[in-house]
Amino acid sequence: MFYKKCALFLALLFLLAACGNADRPADTAPSPSVDEITAGDPAGVDELTQCLPVSAFPGISGGSHRFSESVEVALQAESGSVITYTLDGSEPRTYSQPITLTGRHTLKAWAGKDGMLDSEAATFYFANGDGLQIDFFGQTIGDYSYDVKIPDGATPEEVAALWADDEEWLKQFSKPASWDDWGGLDGSKDTYGFEATGFFHIEQREENGKIRSYMVNPIGNLYFNISACVHDDGDTHTIVDGREDIYEWLADPSDSMFSRAYWDTWWGTSYSHYIVNWARKNGKPYDKPEFLDQSVVRMRSLGFNGLGGWSAAYDRHMAYYYWPIQDIGVKIGDSNYFDVFDPDFERALDEHCAHLAGYKDDPTLMGYLMGNERDYLSFRGVIFSQDESSPAKRRLVDMLRAKYASIDEFNAAWDVSHDSWDTVLNTDISTITVEGINDYYEYLTLYFDTYFGLVTQYIRKYDPNHMVMGERIVNGDTHNPNVSAALYGAMGRHLDVISLNYYRDDPRLDLLESLYEIAGHTPFVSTEFHFGDASGGLSRTGIVMSENEEEKGKMYRNYVEKLAASGMFVGVDWFQYLDQSPTGRYFDGEDGALGFFNVADRPYRTVISHAVETNYTIYDVIQGKRPPFEFQPE
Repeated sequence: MFYKKCALFLALLFLLAACGNADRPADTAPSPSVDEITAGDPAGVDELTQCLPVSAFPGISGGSHRFSESVEVALQAESGSVITYTLDGSEPRTYSQPITLTGRHTLKAWAGKDGMLDSEAATFYFANGDGLQIDFFGQTIGDYSYDVKIPDGATPEEVAALWADDEEWLKQFSKPASWDDWGGLDGSKDTYGFEATGFFHIEQREENGKIRSYMVNPIGNLYFNISACVHDDGDTHTIVDGREDIYEWLADPSDSMFSRAYWDTWWGTSYSHYIVNWARKNGKPYDKPEFLDQSVVRMRSLGFNGLGGWSAAYDRHMAYYYWPIQDIGVKIGDSNYFDVFDPDFERALDEHCAHLAGYKDDPTLMGYLMGNERDYLSFRGVIFSQDESSPAKRRLVDMLRAKYASIDEFNAAWDVSHDSWDTVLNTDISTITVEGINDYYEYLTLYFDTYFGLVTQYIRKYDPNHMVMGERIVNGDTHNPNVSAALYGAMGRHLDVISLNYYRDDPRLDLLESLYEIAGHTPFVSTEFHFGDASGGLSRTGIVMSENEEEKGKMYRNYVEKLAASGMFVGVDWFQYLDQSPTGRYFDGEDGALGFFNVADRPYRTVISHAVETNYTIYDVIQGKRPPFEFQPE
């Protein structure tokens, strides 16, 4: 940290040879840290023979430096040399006196001398610390000292050493020898008598008076899916338009090394510090296929055997889900609910599902998801407020007319006063009578049966081989027993697996057992869960919170092992692989510290160690060879 009028003396390294050239290429070799150079101590010829090799840390060879209000930068080199510099990409100019800087700047400088080659360019980044929220690496500025944070003032060499140590630490992990190539339990086909169909499927066994559900992989072995969501870089992007001054440094969009960090979106220009750090760490521009390969190799070694939702790492022999109908349209009014009674809904389903014939022979595909977190607790208000233009509202009134012999009988039951069925059709018919509420739940059951029945019908029309796995029901739908009865009953009648985005600090097995019964023992998969941790300064941090990484790891073990041992769940998906951007992901501002790896691509070692202990022994838990891990946060 540097303060007002603080003089900085920057020493530039030289290479021996012939005449200098003022138009230097981008920086490729590190210089001594600004903090290490003082006036009257120029880099001399004797030091040249000891210069560091070409930097493996492109883009910040001279480091990043914060100051308050302004800073006076003095450049110094060997006696008799000429210093040339550029400021924020300006034309090269000859240095003659200290440079006063305010705001944020990139300074590149090199020295030339007769009879010698120019020095390599040294690059320094300066930022006024006032109002900054995010540091050079995309980390939150403040009193945060979590294990994976790159410390303030770390030199390029120190950061490179941290990354190298991280990669060395990760090398200790590899998937258990008892697992088959799909991440299933090798040899369990014969133990359980499972069928090898060539595809993922569900088989059930009655054990100790209970129906236990198992997922079976394509070669017939027991398979419990353990995935991480968002094998992708999307959630690391944040909108920077209009708030550039809160960041200590943003890459030049024209710099080919970092240009892929920028992305023009409907919401504005987004930027990914993760992508910049990936490029720094790997010494080359970001390569997304290589990043995805790396994510799969990493997570497989940590005992994850599938890809959770929102992932892009397909075609890498990891089980995955597919959404065929999320953007099908045909909604009830301006809501997010499908109008399943509109004839156009079936036509749209047929059109959207036709391409699934191309997936029917893919053994890696687990099954199909239908949507994400629709809030069916709000459905009543939407359907009651529609008019005759809504096929869904017309179907409701048709059901009521079939039940009640006259409008007067309906009025009495619902405690309303409509003069005709046309009035009912075109009026908000909210009710609070017991009879009216019961009629609504009867209609809701009809709606769910129609919805899940039609979607399953058209998926199987084109792909009879893969499972239909529902629409990632959000927690709130389990808070109303009548909605749960209608929803889970219909899902159980039509789906192979029921997907839940099930965020709980403890799984609540009693609640799940009742839902499992309602669903006719159709198994569950938890398609999202996580435990956030505020130690890194991300404001939202998570839907369910932990105090620190140690507690987070124990909560992971408690959750995953209890669900695996229950006989009701066939998989769990942690949300997500990487932390989100600390200034909010680009489309909705969500900024959770949720990943196994942070913005600087550093592993959260404590939580990973806990997760590995559970993942590697998950089949022992399922088979009852050891009890599930128990932990209750205080």
